[in-house]
Amino acid sequence: MMNSSVLAETLSRISSPGTLGSHVPAAELCRVIQGGDHLFHAGESNQDAYLVRSGNLKRYTVYPNGEEQILGLHGPGDVVGFHVLLDIPAQSSVVALDTAHVQVLPLLRKSLLDADGAGNAQVAVQAMYQELLRLSRLLHIERHPIERRLSEFLLDYSEHQRLRGLSRNCLMLPVSRRDLARFLGLAPETLSRTFSLFQARGLIKIDNREVIITDRQGLEALAAG
Repeated sequence: MMNSSVLAETLSRISSPGTLGSHVPAAELCRVIQGGDHLFHAGESNQDAYLVRSGNLKRYTVYPNGEEQILGLHGPGDVVGFHVLLDIPAQSSVVALDTAHVQVLPLLRKSLLDADGAGNAQVAVQAMYQELLRLSRLLHIERHPIERRLSEFLLDYSEHQRLRGLSRNCLMLPVSRRDLARFLGLAPETLSRTFSLFQARGLIKIDNREVIITDRQGLEALAAG
């Protein structure tokens, strides 16, 4: 299976206008999204998927009662906007958590429908498969005990950073404690206590949003249940 950086570059290549004979100026293929601004909202119909080059984004949905559910946290190498492959409106919203640079993938759907696009389709399916795995973990995580939820998240985020070519032991959390608590289905106070407990046990060191994993085996034991 490709790591995320190889997958991202392949998606970038197969959906580039030059590959398909279009002439979209390169400057129009890059967007800068400021923290708090949306890349797109649920219900919007757009033709572009996006490759995250830098920064962090949050994908979420809002229930009828106004409650927000975070569906995913996306960073460099991730692709958002797979709904364009089905030519349907966005089912969730994506907002930047900090200044983010994204590359527009304007012809991703067309490249997959091209007569010679079988290999392209395989790459896109793999990217979607990775996203389904991420959603599957989210569906199961709320069933687990509190300490297991946090250890699973830290190990999953650690692996995601490794696939980006970053340190897997020095993590910079992309969201606030409140948002992370919402993501894990916990009260913010419960999450803070669990972080403090992990630090007291020597599993991690914490400095604001920076988390350093100091006992990976200990986290893995907790995650294993």
